[in-house]
Amino acid sequence: MSSTVLSVKNLNVTYKTATFDVEAVKNVSFELHRHEILGIVGESGSGKSTIALALMRLLPNNAVITGEASLYSRDGSRIDNVLTLPEEELRRIRYRWGKISIVFQGAMNSLNPLLTVKDHFIDTAQAHGIDKEEALKIAADLLRSVRLEPARVLRSYPHQLSGGMKQRVMIALALMLNPDVIILDEPTTALDTLTQRQILELIRDLRKERDVGIMLITHDLSVVADVADKVLVLYRGYVMEIGDVYTVYSRPYSPYTLMLINSFPAIGKRIIKLKPAGITATTNNRGCPFINRCPFASIECADADMNLIEVEPGHFSSCIKANLIQQQVAGKVMASEQQQ
Repeated sequence: MSSTVLSVKNLNVTYKTATFDVEAVKNVSFELHRHEILGIVGESGSGKSTIALALMRLLPNNAVITGEASLYSRDGSRIDNVLTLPEEELRRIRYRWGKISIVFQGAMNSLNPLLTVKDHFIDTAQAHGIDKEEALKIAADLLRSVRLEPARVLRSYPHQLSGGMKQRVMIALALMLNPDVIILDEPTTALDTLTQRQILELIRDLRKERDVGIMLITHDLSVVADVADKVLVLYRGYVMEIGDVYTVYSRPYSPYTLMLINSFPAIGKRIIKLKPAGITATTNNRGCPFINRCPFASIECADADMNLIEVEPGHFSSCIKANLIQQQVAGKVMASEQQQ
Protein backbone atom coordinates (compact mmCIF):
# COMPACT_ATOMS: atom_id res chain seq x y z
CA MET A 1 0.00 0.00 0.00
CA SER A 2 1.27 3.47 -0.86
CA SER A 3 1.87 6.04 1.86
CA THR A 4 -0.96 7.97 3.49
CA VAL A 5 -1.64 11.31 1.80
CA LEU A 6 -4.73 12.41 3.75
CA SER A 7 -5.88 11.42 7.23
CA VAL A 8 -9.28 12.51 8.58
CA LYS A 9 -10.38 11.81 12.15
CA ASN A 10 -13.78 12.51 13.73
CA LEU A 11 -14.85 15.13 11.20
CA ASN A 12 -18.10 16.84 12.21
CA VAL A 13 -19.91 19.59 10.31
CA THR A 14 -22.97 21.38 11.72
CA TYR A 15 -24.88 24.08 9.85
CA LYS A 16 -26.28 26.74 12.17
CA THR A 17 -29.64 28.21 11.13
CA ALA A 18 -32.08 30.62 12.73
CA THR A 19 -34.43 27.82 13.81
CA PHE A 20 -32.32 24.68 14.27
CA ASP A 21 -28.91 23.09 13.72
CA VAL A 22 -28.31 20.60 10.91
CA GLU A 23 -25.69 17.97 11.71
CA ALA A 24 -24.54 17.22 8.18
CA VAL A 25 -21.43 15.14 8.92
CA LYS A 26 -20.91 13.11 12.08
CA ASN A 27 -17.65 11.58 13.29
CA VAL A 28 -16.33 10.70 9.84
CA SER A 29 -12.86 9.14 9.81
CA PHE A 30 -10.84 7.70 6.94
CA GLU A 31 -7.41 7.58 5.34
CA LEU A 32 -6.55 8.16 1.70
CA HIS A 33 -3.33 6.73 0.29
CA ARG A 34 -1.27 8.00 -2.61
CA HIS A 35 -2.26 6.31 -5.91
CA GLU A 36 -5.53 5.20 -4.28
CA ILE A 37 -9.08 6.05 -5.35
CA LEU A 38 -11.51 6.31 -2.45
CA GLY A 39 -15.14 6.23 -3.51
CA ILE A 40 -17.57 8.10 -1.24
CA VAL A 41 -21.08 6.90 -2.04
CA GLY A 42 -24.49 7.76 -0.64
CA GLU A 43 -27.87 9.29 -1.36
CA SER A 44 -28.46 12.98 -1.93
CA GLY A 45 -28.13 14.82 1.37
CA SER A 46 -25.88 12.19 2.94
CA GLY A 47 -23.01 14.65 3.43
CA LYS A 48 -20.70 13.68 0.56
CA SER A 49 -20.13 17.17 -0.82
CA THR A 50 -20.02 18.67 2.68
CA ILE A 51 -17.01 16.47 3.46
CA ALA A 52 -15.30 17.70 0.29
CA LEU A 53 -16.01 21.37 1.02
CA ALA A 54 -14.88 20.98 4.63
CA LEU A 55 -11.53 19.58 3.50
CA MET A 56 -11.23 22.40 0.95
CA ARG A 57 -12.18 24.93 3.66
CA LEU A 58 -14.88 26.33 1.40
CA LEU A 59 -17.94 25.90 3.62
CA PRO A 60 -20.19 28.93 4.34
CA ASN A 61 -19.80 30.95 7.53
CA ASN A 62 -22.71 29.22 9.27
CA ALA A 63 -20.88 25.88 9.18
CA VAL A 64 -19.10 24.74 12.35
CA ILE A 65 -16.29 22.25 11.72
CA THR A 66 -14.63 20.05 14.34
CA GLY A 67 -12.23 17.14 14.06
CA GLU A 68 -8.74 16.60 12.71
CA ALA A 69 -7.27 16.36 9.23
CA SER A 70 -3.64 16.02 8.17
CA LEU A 71 -2.20 16.16 4.67
CA TYR A 72 1.14 14.58 3.74
CA SER A 73 2.88 16.20 0.76
CA ARG A 74 5.07 14.31 -1.68
CA ASP A 75 8.02 16.46 -0.54
CA GLY A 76 7.80 14.81 2.88
CA SER A 77 6.17 17.72 4.71
CA ARG A 78 3.05 17.30 6.84
CA ILE A 79 0.26 19.81 7.29
CA ASP A 80 -1.70 19.37 10.52
CA ASN A 81 -4.79 21.22 11.71
CA VAL A 82 -6.06 21.56 8.14
CA LEU A 83 -9.57 22.19 9.46
CA THR A 84 -8.53 25.08 11.71
CA LEU A 85 -5.63 26.82 9.93
CA PRO A 86 -6.19 30.58 9.42
CA GLU A 87 -7.05 31.68 5.89
CA GLU A 88 -3.76 33.60 5.62
CA GLU A 89 -1.79 30.44 6.35
CA LEU A 90 -3.82 28.43 3.85
CA ARG A 91 -2.92 30.96 1.18
CA ARG A 92 0.74 31.08 2.19
CA ILE A 93 1.22 27.32 1.84
CA ARG A 94 -1.00 27.15 -1.27
CA TYR A 95 -3.22 24.64 0.47
CA ARG A 96 -6.13 25.00 -1.93
CA TRP A 97 -5.16 23.85 -5.42
CA GLY A 98 -1.50 23.40 -4.43
CA LYS A 99 -2.04 20.64 -1.85
CA ILE A 100 -5.66 19.64 -2.45
CA SER A 101 -7.92 20.54 -5.36
CA ILE A 102 -11.49 19.85 -6.39
CA VAL A 103 -13.51 19.45 -9.56
CA PHE A 104 -17.00 20.52 -8.55
CA GLN A 105 -20.19 18.80 -9.62
CA GLY A 106 -21.26 20.20 -12.99
CA ALA A 107 -17.90 21.95 -13.20
CA MET A 108 -17.78 21.69 -16.99
CA ASN A 109 -20.45 24.41 -17.03
CA SER A 110 -18.24 26.64 -14.87
CA LEU A 111 -15.90 27.64 -17.69
CA ASN A 112 -16.21 31.31 -18.64
CA PRO A 113 -17.85 31.36 -22.11
CA LEU A 114 -16.01 34.60 -22.98
CA LEU A 115 -12.53 33.17 -22.37
CA THR A 116 -10.53 30.60 -24.30
CA VAL A 117 -9.15 27.56 -22.50
CA LYS A 118 -5.72 29.19 -22.78
CA ASP A 119 -7.00 32.23 -20.86
CA HIS A 120 -8.40 29.99 -18.12
CA PHE A 121 -5.00 28.41 -17.56
CA ILE A 122 -3.15 31.74 -17.65
CA ASP A 123 -5.56 33.39 -15.18
CA THR A 124 -5.30 30.43 -12.80
CA ALA A 125 -1.51 30.35 -12.99
CA GLN A 126 -1.00 34.10 -12.57
CA ALA A 127 -3.27 34.11 -9.51
CA HIS A 128 -0.68 31.82 -7.92
CA GLY A 129 2.46 33.61 -9.08
CA ILE A 130 3.24 31.61 -12.23
CA ASP A 131 4.17 33.62 -15.33
CA LYS A 132 2.41 33.26 -18.68
CA GLU A 133 5.16 31.34 -20.48
CA GLU A 134 5.47 28.75 -17.73
CA ALA A 135 1.68 28.52 -17.47
CA LEU A 136 1.36 27.58 -21.15
CA LYS A 137 4.01 24.87 -20.80
CA ILE A 138 2.19 23.41 -17.81
CA ALA A 139 -1.17 23.69 -19.60
CA ALA A 140 0.09 21.83 -22.67
CA ASP A 141 1.50 19.03 -20.51
CA LEU A 142 -1.70 18.73 -18.48
CA LEU A 143 -3.96 18.70 -21.53
CA ARG A 144 -1.89 15.90 -23.03
CA SER A 145 -2.18 13.99 -19.74
CA VAL A 146 -5.99 14.19 -19.95
CA ARG A 147 -5.87 12.96 -23.57
CA LEU A 148 -6.55 16.29 -25.30
CA GLU A 149 -4.69 18.02 -28.13
CA PRO A 150 -3.16 21.21 -26.64
CA ALA A 151 -2.78 23.16 -29.89
CA ARG A 152 -6.48 22.88 -30.68
CA VAL A 153 -8.00 22.99 -27.21
CA LEU A 154 -6.03 25.97 -25.87
CA ARG A 155 -7.41 28.29 -28.52
CA SER A 156 -10.96 26.98 -28.20
CA TYR A 157 -13.86 28.59 -26.37
CA PRO A 158 -15.99 26.39 -24.07
CA HIS A 159 -18.88 26.19 -26.56
CA GLN A 160 -16.49 24.64 -29.10
CA LEU A 161 -15.81 21.67 -26.82
CA SER A 162 -17.94 18.63 -26.06
CA GLY A 163 -19.09 17.87 -22.53
CA GLY A 164 -16.39 15.26 -22.07
CA MET A 165 -13.70 17.63 -23.34
CA LYS A 166 -14.83 20.36 -20.94
CA GLN A 167 -14.73 17.91 -18.06
CA ARG A 168 -11.16 16.96 -19.02
CA VAL A 169 -10.20 20.64 -19.13
CA MET A 170 -11.57 21.09 -15.61
CA ILE A 171 -9.57 18.09 -14.39
CA ALA A 172 -6.45 19.56 -16.03
CA LEU A 173 -7.08 22.91 -14.32
CA ALA A 174 -7.41 21.11 -10.98
CA LEU A 175 -3.94 19.62 -11.58
CA MET A 176 -2.38 23.00 -12.43
CA LEU A 177 -0.47 23.40 -9.14
CA ASN A 178 0.43 19.70 -8.83
CA PRO A 179 -1.73 18.87 -5.77
CA ASP A 180 -1.35 15.75 -3.63
CA VAL A 181 -5.11 15.11 -3.41
CA ILE A 182 -7.86 15.61 -5.99
CA ILE A 183 -11.55 15.54 -5.10
CA LEU A 184 -13.90 14.71 -7.96
CA ASP A 185 -17.54 15.47 -7.17
CA GLU A 186 -19.86 13.52 -9.52
CA PRO A 187 -17.38 13.70 -12.45
CA THR A 188 -19.61 11.71 -14.84
CA THR A 189 -22.86 13.63 -14.31
CA ALA A 190 -24.65 14.67 -17.54
CA LEU A 191 -22.22 12.74 -19.75
CA ASP A 192 -23.21 10.02 -22.20
CA THR A 193 -22.22 6.42 -21.47
CA LEU A 194 -19.20 6.32 -23.78
CA THR A 195 -17.83 9.61 -22.45
CA GLN A 196 -18.38 8.42 -18.88
CA ARG A 197 -16.25 5.37 -19.64
CA GLN A 198 -13.47 7.55 -21.05
CA ILE A 199 -13.51 9.87 -18.02
CA LEU A 200 -13.37 6.91 -15.61
CA GLU A 201 -10.44 5.38 -17.49
CA LEU A 202 -8.70 8.75 -17.32
CA ILE A 203 -9.27 8.99 -13.56
CA ARG A 204 -7.85 5.50 -13.09
CA ASP A 205 -4.70 6.42 -15.05
CA LEU A 206 -4.15 9.83 -13.44
CA ARG A 207 -3.66 8.56 -9.89
CA LYS A 208 -0.23 7.12 -10.74
CA GLU A 209 0.68 9.38 -13.65
CA ARG A 210 0.24 12.49 -11.47
CA ASP A 211 1.23 10.82 -8.16
CA VAL A 212 -1.99 11.71 -6.33
CA GLY A 213 -4.69 10.31 -4.08
CA ILE A 214 -8.23 10.69 -5.44
CA MET A 215 -11.53 11.10 -3.60
CA LEU A 216 -14.38 10.18 -5.94
CA ILE A 217 -17.80 11.40 -4.78
CA THR A 218 -20.80 9.80 -6.45
CA HIS A 219 -24.24 8.28 -5.91
CA ASP A 220 -23.55 5.70 -8.65
CA LEU A 221 -22.47 2.34 -7.23
CA SER A 222 -21.29 1.11 -10.63
CA VAL A 223 -18.83 4.02 -10.94
CA VAL A 224 -17.25 3.14 -7.60
CA ALA A 225 -17.13 -0.56 -8.49
CA ASP A 226 -15.41 0.29 -11.76
CA VAL A 227 -12.57 2.54 -10.62
CA ALA A 228 -12.28 2.79 -6.82
CA ASP A 229 -9.95 0.80 -4.60
CA LYS A 230 -11.84 1.53 -1.40
CA VAL A 231 -15.40 2.62 -0.70
CA LEU A 232 -16.93 4.67 2.12
CA VAL A 233 -20.72 4.34 2.42
CA LEU A 234 -22.36 7.44 3.88
CA TYR A 235 -25.89 7.88 5.23
CA ARG A 236 -27.22 11.01 6.95
CA GLY A 237 -23.69 12.10 7.73
CA TYR A 238 -22.59 8.80 9.28
CA VAL A 239 -20.11 6.30 7.88
CA MET A 240 -22.13 3.10 7.62
CA GLU A 241 -19.36 0.96 6.18
CA ILE A 242 -15.86 1.33 4.76
CA GLY A 243 -13.43 -1.10 3.20
CA ASP A 244 -12.05 -2.59 0.03
CA VAL A 245 -14.54 -2.22 -2.83
CA TYR A 246 -14.73 -5.91 -3.69
CA THR A 247 -15.07 -6.94 -0.05
CA VAL A 248 -17.80 -4.40 0.76
CA TYR A 249 -19.80 -5.18 -2.37
CA SER A 250 -19.54 -8.95 -2.01
CA ARG A 251 -19.85 -9.14 1.80
CA PRO A 252 -21.71 -6.09 3.12
CA TYR A 253 -21.93 -5.88 6.90
CA SER A 254 -24.34 -2.94 7.01
CA PRO A 255 -28.04 -3.31 6.16
CA TYR A 256 -27.91 0.06 4.41
CA THR A 257 -25.05 -1.06 2.17
CA LEU A 258 -26.84 -4.34 1.51
CA MET A 259 -30.09 -2.66 0.49
CA LEU A 260 -28.25 -0.02 -1.52
CA ILE A 261 -26.53 -2.75 -3.53
CA ASN A 262 -29.75 -4.75 -3.91
CA SER A 263 -31.60 -1.69 -5.19
CA PHE A 264 -29.22 -1.45 -8.14
CA PRO A 265 -30.92 -2.78 -11.30
CA ALA A 266 -29.65 -6.02 -12.80
CA ILE A 267 -31.03 -8.32 -15.48
CA GLY A 268 -33.12 -11.10 -13.97
CA LYS A 269 -33.18 -9.60 -10.48
CA ARG A 270 -36.13 -8.00 -8.74
CA ILE A 271 -35.35 -4.46 -7.62
CA ILE A 272 -35.62 -3.95 -3.86
CA LYS A 273 -36.83 -0.45 -3.11
CA LEU A 274 -35.67 1.50 -0.08
CA LYS A 275 -38.29 3.32 1.93
CA PRO A 276 -38.10 7.02 1.04
CA ALA A 277 -36.60 9.38 3.59
CA GLY A 278 -36.18 13.12 3.41
CA ILE A 279 -33.26 15.25 4.51
CA THR A 280 -33.91 16.18 8.13
CA ALA A 281 -32.18 18.15 10.85
CA THR A 282 -31.01 16.00 13.74
CA THR A 283 -29.95 16.77 17.27
CA ASN A 284 -29.84 13.23 18.65
CA ASN A 285 -26.32 11.81 18.66
CA ARG A 286 -27.37 8.30 19.64
CA GLY A 287 -29.04 5.56 17.72
CA CYS A 288 -28.76 4.34 14.17
CA PRO A 289 -30.05 6.88 11.61
CA PHE A 290 -31.25 4.02 9.39
CA ILE A 291 -33.49 2.50 12.06
CA ASN A 292 -36.81 3.55 10.49
CA ARG A 293 -35.93 2.03 7.11
CA CYS A 294 -34.02 -1.05 8.25
CA PRO A 295 -35.64 -4.53 8.09
CA PHE A 296 -33.20 -5.79 10.75
CA ALA A 297 -33.92 -2.99 13.27
CA SER A 298 -34.71 -3.75 16.91
CA ILE A 299 -34.97 -1.81 20.17
CA GLU A 300 -31.19 -1.97 20.74
CA CYS A 301 -30.60 0.05 17.57
CA ALA A 302 -32.28 3.12 19.10
CA ASP A 303 -29.43 3.48 21.61
CA ALA A 304 -26.58 2.21 19.46
CA ASP A 305 -23.40 4.26 19.21
CA MET A 306 -22.42 4.65 15.57
CA ASN A 307 -18.85 3.51 16.15
CA LEU A 308 -17.06 1.65 13.39
CA ILE A 309 -16.26 -1.97 14.24
CA GLU A 310 -13.64 -3.95 12.32
CA VAL A 311 -15.61 -6.96 11.05
CA GLU A 312 -12.66 -8.35 9.10
CA PRO A 313 -9.18 -6.97 8.33
CA GLY A 314 -9.54 -3.50 6.80
CA HIS A 315 -13.36 -3.76 6.67
CA PHE A 316 -15.44 -1.68 9.11
CA SER A 317 -19.18 -1.42 9.80
CA SER A 318 -21.13 0.77 12.22
CA CYS A 319 -24.01 -1.72 12.55
CA ILE A 320 -24.32 -3.51 15.91
CA LYS A 321 -25.82 -6.50 14.07
CA ALA A 322 -23.11 -6.73 11.44
CA ASN A 323 -22.29 -10.41 11.98
CA LEU A 324 -25.97 -11.43 12.09
CA ILE A 325 -26.64 -9.61 8.82
CA GLN A 326 -23.69 -11.26 7.10
CA GLN A 327 -24.82 -14.69 8.32
CA GLN A 328 -28.28 -14.15 6.85
CA VAL A 329 -26.84 -12.90 3.57
CA ALA A 330 -24.49 -15.89 3.35
CA GLY A 331 -27.38 -18.24 4.12
CA LYS A 332 -29.54 -16.78 1.34
CA VAL A 333 -26.67 -17.05 -1.15
CA MET A 334 -26.12 -20.71 -0.26
CA ALA A 335 -29.85 -21.46 -0.54
CA SER A 336 -29.99 -19.75 -3.93
CA GLU A 337 -27.00 -21.76 -5.18
CA GLN A 338 -28.57 -25.03 -4.00
CA GLN A 339 -31.82 -24.23 -5.83
CA GLN A 340 -29.84 -23.67 -9.03
